[in-house]
Amino acid sequence: MTPKLRVAVIGAGGIGGTHLTAYRQSGLAEIVAVADPVSEAAQARAEAFGCRAYADYREMLAQEQPQAISICTPPSLHREIAVDALARGIAVLCEKPLARTVEEGRAMVEAAERTGGILMTALCHRFHPAVRTLKRLIDEGRLGRLVHFHNRFAFKFVGVEGRWFVQPEIAGGGILIDTAVHSVDLFRFLVGDIASAFAQLQTRLPGLAVEDSAVLHVRSRPQGDDGVVADGVIECSWVTPVSEAAVWLYGTQGEAIVDYNAARLRYRLEGDAAWTEVPDQDPNRFVGEITHFLDCVIHGTQPAVDGREGLRALEVLAAGYRSARSGRAEPVAAAGG
Repeated sequence: MTPKLRVAVIGAGGIGGTHLTAYRQSGLAEIVAVADPVSEAAQARAEAFGCRAYADYREMLAQEQPQAISICTPPSLHREIAVDALARGIAVLCEKPLARTVEEGRAMVEAAERTGGILMTALCHRFHPAVRTLKRLIDEGRLGRLVHFHNRFAFKFVGVEGRWFVQPEIAGGGILIDTAVHSVDLFRFLVGDIASAFAQLQTRLPGLAVEDSAVLHVRSRPQGDDGVVADGVIECSWVTPVSEAAVWLYGTQGEAIVDYNAARLRYRLEGDAAWTEVPDQDPNRFVGEITHFLDCVIHGTQPAVDGREGLRALEVLAAGYRSARSGRAEPVAAAGG
């Protein structure tokens, strides 16, 4: 029987609690500590999960010597913590976005390459059951050549005005970098790499220094020798209380819809008389994400969603922000370019 990995979580907020729950449900981890500068928050999580609490993550790393950590802090702290942990030989699962900027994200990737360590970006939608089923349909060629991608993740974020999400020096931007990072990664996972991006940003809530709603238009790189491309429209908002959470994908042989609210995948191929429905299956995407991360640590393999995948998403979002200023689509450099 494989011994459980010693894991710790840095950041005791809502997503930190999600990681802790997923670690416990994975059956592969021994949760040894939680660190957060808000001591009361760290202590509450530690009591709930039967581990030790720390206010200083450095003290926690030195004292507990975990084999793996989750970084669940605001993005302004991601680079510092990840580089520190990787230098100590600790595997890192870092919440999205990987960092505030491309430069910070690149420093994290370079640290992983320099140390030979594991750096995984927590882009959990790749592990959503319906998304993985859709990926199989695409890989089997059942939708044909992909033409259009449409995704919407939107909700009403009550009280966002008082949270760090709207402080650009902490978050790196607004909803585009916070939420559409998932959408960009879904496009890259399902359709392919992105060649250009054009963003239209809105701020409806008074007093915000960042966007609270956005539409991002993306175009894929050629999918084959014939130069065919696919186009995507991504919508996100913090101010629409009645909204879909869904991915629509259209190909030359059919259509598929991942409906998060209904917890299912629906698809209809050319010639089908009716839709085929596939209900979501457990485990949930967070357990799938954590299990994949821990399996990589156990076997010394690199994760499917490594630091470079998180960096590529940042490069697309940076092009989107540039385009909002320039008023035209901006190119995204090819991988390695």
